[in-house]
Amino acid sequence: IRCDDAEKLASIGYLTGYLTDVGASALFILVFKWDVKGAIYATVLGKAVGVCIFCFHFTRKWAILRFRFVRPDLRLILSVLKTGMSSSAKYIGQFAALLIVNNVLRKIGGESALAQLNVVQNVSYVAFALFNALGDTSQPLSGTFFAEHNRAALKRVMTLTVIIGLTGGALTAALGAVFAPQICSVFGLTGATMTEGVFAVRLFCLSVVPAGASIMWSSCFQAIGREKIVFLINQLRSFALYIIFALALSAFGIRWFWLTFLFSELGSLCIWIPVYVKKNPKTSDKVFTYLLTSDSSDTADMLLGAGDFLEENEIGVKQSYFVTMCVEEVCRAIIDNAFTEQGNEYIQLTLCKEPNDTVTIHIRDNAVHFNPFDMKTGHNYDDEEQLASLGIQMVKTKSRSFFYRRYAGFNTLTVEV
Repeated sequence: IRCDDAEKLASIGYLTGYLTDVGASALFILVFKWDVKGAIYATVLGKAVGVCIFCFHFTRKWAILRFRFVRPDLRLILSVLKTGMSSSAKYIGQFAALLIVNNVLRKIGGESALAQLNVVQNVSYVAFALFNALGDTSQPLSGTFFAEHNRAALKRVMTLTVIIGLTGGALTAALGAVFAPQICSVFGLTGATMTEGVFAVRLFCLSVVPAGASIMWSSCFQAIGREKIVFLINQLRSFALYIIFALALSAFGIRWFWLTFLFSELGSLCIWIPVYVKKNPKTSDKVFTYLLTSDSSDTADMLLGAGDFLEENEIGVKQSYFVTMCVEEVCRAIIDNAFTEQGNEYIQLTLCKEPNDTVTIHIRDNAVHFNPFDMKTGHNYDDEEQLASLGIQMVKTKSRSFFYRRYAGFNTLTVEV
């Protein structure tokens, strides 16, 4: 839903669900005295409220994400599972790791060590919130730019994401270390348990920045279809290295154990970065890009450049004609119907020759909401709107596929010829 241009609804659903969980927990546990059952019921109720709010998205006519009957496509289903499981599998690892670590801490530090771990885990939710938010925000943009073969824009998005994330994460970690006594006090730690808790929180804060780098990059990798590296990052951080260092360091005492978070995050970086660099395919995309602004909306230079690109890549005359016709008609429709007089609109054109010898046309603009494929088409040439959409009608007829979506203030079009 967040990726389907409904960020506000997604935020409202999440926030309302969490607040319902907190409020219901207080009611069921403190008033009704339901203890653990109360916490369980509150969690289920909070999730149900959030899902009910999310369902309002499917009442919107413009939503791309919707329920409909389709013939199941096993290959597509497996592809989706492959991408999704790369990140969701981390919860299985976290579950197993939590069981093992809890038992280890109980043996070496008793109930007070488990209380300290609980504080550290709650601090991690706050510390990692910024990284998760930035990763969620950058994912749709990363996917869009990757699909456009716009490597420069993809690099800018991730560079900005990492700079903001690591700066904010460092500040959050510093504040957590400074106010560690107050944090432990809020969670009810006292005496020697509080002293050890402060020590644990401060050592955990050292791991925040390296953890943030892995979290943000894994979000980007998932958006661009690098699910194997995402799986590697998540399993290293939350399972394999976490358990290895937890078992090894706990042998030296409870204070050494708290270095587990730092060592597992640094170890993860030291493994997945070289693997990514080695496995990262060298791009040899055959791509043409052109930026058309409202100040220079003459399409002649753009079409000339597109023609040269098609000729250089040995695209046939007939196919080249349809490609340039599509570019001209769609861009002209956008300029005539969506550009305003503000003077800050642009159209980003990208042509890419695919391995199967088709040409994919990506057109992205920042104009008002406008889908050229929704223009009224037909053969009544006395109708001014139908006459103006003749070019779009030809594009629909001659293209293999076409797709439109609006996201984050952009209109994006993909046409395959």
